[in-house]
Formats: sequence, structure tokens, C-alpha cells
Amino acid sequence: MSASAGTRVLRLALALALALHATSGWAVLPATLVYWVLVVLVAAAIDHAMARHTVGSAAAASMDSVSGEAGAAPAPARLPPPAQPVIPPAALCARPSGPRQWRLHLEDIVPFPEERFPRQGICTTSELVLYAGDALVLAFHPAADSPAQWRCDVLAPGATQPQWLEVAADVEYVVPIAQTGVYSIGIGQAELHVPGTVALWRRVPEPERLAWPVQPLRGAPLVYAQRSDGSLAIDDAPALDAWPLAQLPLRCVARAPAGAALLFASVDRSWDVPGASDAAVADPADGAIVHRHFLQLSQGDVLVLEAVWTSALFGQPLPVPGGTRPTDGELRLFALLHGPQLAALHSSATAPTCVEVVCPVDGLYCLELWLSGPASWRDRAVETLVDLRLWGAFVQRPARLRAFSLQQVWVGDRGRQCLPVPVPVPLPLP
Repeated sequence: MSASAGTRVLRLALALALALHATSGWAVLPATLVYWVLVVLVAAAIDHAMARHTVGSAAAASMDSVSGEAGAAPAPARLPPPAQPVIPPAALCARPSGPRQWRLHLEDIVPFPEERFPRQGICTTSELVLYAGDALVLAFHPAADSPAQWRCDVLAPGATQPQWLEVAADVEYVVPIAQTGVYSIGIGQAELHVPGTVALWRRVPEPERLAWPVQPLRGAPLVYAQRSDGSLAIDDAPALDAWPLAQLPLRCVARAPAGAALLFASVDRSWDVPGASDAAVADPADGAIVHRHFLQLSQGDVLVLEAVWTSALFGQPLPVPGGTRPTDGELRLFALLHGPQLAALHSSATAPTCVEVVCPVDGLYCLELWLSGPASWRDRAVETLVDLRLWGAFVQRPARLRAFSLQQVWVGDRGRQCLPVPVPVPLPLP
């Protein structure tokens, strides 16, 4: 039984007082020892009894809260109401006989009144990458008192006119895919009420194809031009769907593979743009700090990005005009200037993150660290906020990784940015 020095002194003083009251002379010393032992034993017995009572009360309260007998039981969890009318199993329609099908549900779209330019009569479109040998299946699920069919269209890659489809409620419409590419599926415009839902499915001949990506690669290639005064400029207008490719998903891995080369590490402090605060990159009014490191990558290169955040520094209240906002951070790897984006890691992650990405197209890429925090972060070493490493697991043209010069380039009407400008790479000697 542990006790503080003050408690021991008080017990000894109590024993001495009792001994002086009961005896005198030479008998005071042994009487003091006897009374001190009795005081210690009584105190220990009281402590033990109180501890048993406290543990028993806590256990009873815990059991009451679990069983709901204390009147403070938590409310049972409930799923949100179904988004569509509930269909009983007996109402399911039998599929036609024949070979079993492999399908992937893509999207449910509800028509609405607005018209989407430039497709007349279409309220919205969905862009998907479909592969030769697949089949696009459209199914119309009408609402009450709605028409028995709905008009849609499909614009194939390279086509100038869409193919109109009358999707019936009782029969699915199947569109065979003969050419791999980005398809635009249009949904007919509604009038005044919701007519129902159009479901999009992808039917494939083999189950392995269900894992193939269907989201188009978004972005625009970076092209430099020379202004009349001789300075460099780029077009700042983003162009989507510049490549007829699918967005490759990133893959979480345990570590960089054997033989990977370290391309960049935050501890080296070799940022090409350290702590940019100009309005072209980050808004100074937001207190944003941006660090950038550039690379020239080739299609098919495999990179591994790993990072761990000092989580105690993020999510803290940051005073701003009119209130507060939490300190924040994000790490991105993307193609300049408008994507595609390969990876994005957020400061909300409390554990180390390691992801593997595949470069989809040739071009200039940027590893960007965006921070929103106090002004003192501008002079703080980045590795105290986030420790990161970028590995080259499979790099096909290592001589081109840093084959560029950093120059001030005009970006639209926003001013100049420090950007990489490729330089010719000398051919190897025979």
C-alpha cells in the first residue's frame, strides 16, 4: 500500500500521541510502535473497503448502461430510409435464359428539367471509359404515373452525332461496344416532375474485366508558347478529356519495392519552389504556404509516395478574420498545370501512408505540399510538419527526370509562376 511522506508522518504522530496518552517513561517507545502498526492496518482496511465499493459501483453503472436499465441507454443505430421504393423479392423479374452475365453497376441518374448545352433535349451526361467487347446496358425505372420509356443518347468516341435510344421500362436497352474510348451517355430532359431513374450498367464477357477502370482521365497537356515580348506563357484554360484513357487507381502498399530510387525527401529540403505565397500559387490572405518539386515523367513510370504527418499540429484552431479555421495540409502529385492527379494525401491521416501510382502520360509533374497554418510555419522546416519520400520504382527515362530549367512563366491573366521548362537531353554516345 503506497503512501506519501506526509501520510506516514501523520500516522507516526497519531501513534505517538496515543502512546503518550496511554503510557509514560520507557514504555512510550514500544507503545508507539504498536499503535503505529494498528493505525497502518486500520487505514489499509478502510482503503481496501472503499476500493471494492468504487469498483463495484463502476461495474454496476457500466452494466446498467449496456443493458439499458439505468435509463440512459444509447439510441439504437438506424440506417437512413431507402432512396427508392422497396421492391419485395417476389416482384423481381426473371432474367432471360442463356449464359450467365457479369455486370457492374455504373450509375443511377434522375432526369431534371434543365437542358445541357450543346446536346439538345439532354439534361445531363455521364462520361465513361468503355472497352471493346463490353456492352452498355440502360434500364429505366419509372416513377408512379410516368411514361413507360425514356429517351437517352450515346455519343461514341470520334462521332459527331449521338445515337438516340428509347429505353423502355420493361426491356433493357443493350448497346454493344465496338471501340475502346470515352463514351458520353446523355439522359433526356424532364418536364415538371421526376419521371423515374435511368440505371447504367456495364456488361463484360469475363469477370476480370469488372476491375478495369471506367472513369476518364481528366486534365490538359501543358504547352508553352512565346509571347510577343519573348517571354514564355501557357494557356490557363483547362481542357477536360484530352486523353482517351481511364484514370488509373492508386494502390496502397506497405513500402517501396526493392531497387526503388529515392527521387525526393522532405529532409533534404530541395524544393524547387519553397514556401510560395504569391497569388498565382497560393492566396496570401488565406495564410496558405505551398512547396513544389518538379519532375519530368514518362508514360508507364511507377512511383511510390509515402508520408506521415505530425498530426498534433493539424486540426488546431487558427485565428482568422471573423473567426477561426483548423490548421490543414495536403500533399498532391499531379501533372502540370491542370492534372491529371495521381495521388492526394491529407493531413487528417494519423498513420503513415504509402501509395503506388502509375504515370498515365508523358509530361511535367509536380509534387506539391499545401499548408494552411500560422505565419511561423513559413520559416519552419517542412519535415517537422510532414515527413515524406518519393520513390522511383520503375523509371524508364531517368536522364529526363530533371531535364528542365526553372523560369518565370506567364499563366493566363494571373501573373507569373516559377515553372519547369524542358531542355534538350543529349543523346548517349554510341
